Amino acid sequence: MRGINYRILALIFPLSLRLALPSDYKTWYGSAKNSFSRGKSTYDELVKSAQNSEDECVILHSTDNRLSTTQGAGRGTGTESGSFPCLDHLQHKDNRSNFDINFNIGDVAGGSREQRLVAEGGCWQFVLNQVSALDIDRCDVKGEVSRSLIALAKTKCHLIRSGRTFPLAEHGCLLNPDVLDDNALGLLGDQYTSNPCRSVYNSGECEKLKEDIVAQCTNPRVMTEAAFQMYHADLNHIDDICFYLQSNEWNRRTESNINRLGESAINLLNTQQNMEMFLAGMQKQQEESLRKATR
Repeated sequence: MRGINYRILALIFPLSLRLALPSDYKTWYGSAKNSFSRGKSTYDELVKSAQNSEDECVILHSTDNRLSTTQGAGRGTGTESGSFPCLDHLQHKDNRSNFDINFNIGDVAGGSREQRLVAEGGCWQFVLNQVSALDIDRCDVKGEVSRSLIALAKTKCHLIRSGRTFPLAEHGCLLNPDVLDDNALGLLGDQYTSNPCRSVYNSGECEKLKEDIVAQCTNPRVMTEAAFQMYHADLNHIDDICFYLQSNEWNRRTESNINRLGESAINLLNTQQNMEMFLAGMQKQQEESLRKATR
């Protein structure tokens, strides 16, 4: 009977691994491995850029008592709410409205250090939030349009510090399609009577809207060649980040599947052992009955 147990184990665990591991992992060498490394490096750089803005904010407002209780506890490397408390406070200071990624860089280029910090820090936070919301199941779609919008936002963040121009909202370059109102939609023409991205962000109608926005932003009449080259590089970076996040999720799912299938194998063995004990008991009872019958 024990031989049967071992044979069952030999069958179940290889099967568990085949079921748990995605087939794409077989190609985890060469270019895929490089893409993972680039994605991790770029993601870490995004977090670092946002954290640098947070650190600058803390230095700029080191005497602000309202921040004294949050500066120490809020410092971190995550993208969750509260990771950048100084920037959050600064963005909502004096009843300011929420950060708008579609602001004009020219409006803050000659402004105060605080204004530039709000713009730059808010921009990096926006990119991180958009990266966190990526549909990682679509990372295999090269240059998927949602990632194009994130790449455009990342390009804008780079240009803020240098004060260089970026296509304006009035040109139809609107980097947050899910919150656009009817007035903003009017900048893209008459084909949109309502915002299709408000209900389903990955719907066909929303994808069309995002494609139109990317086309408006990258139009050579409004985007410089230098900015376009930077955007193209940033798009590759966002694709790599998506692959990096996807692989982490695959690892998590793989570990969960292996654990679950391993537990199933153990439960199956326990069930078989219980059955063996039951059959052994039945056999013993039958033998005892036969002995009594032959007396």
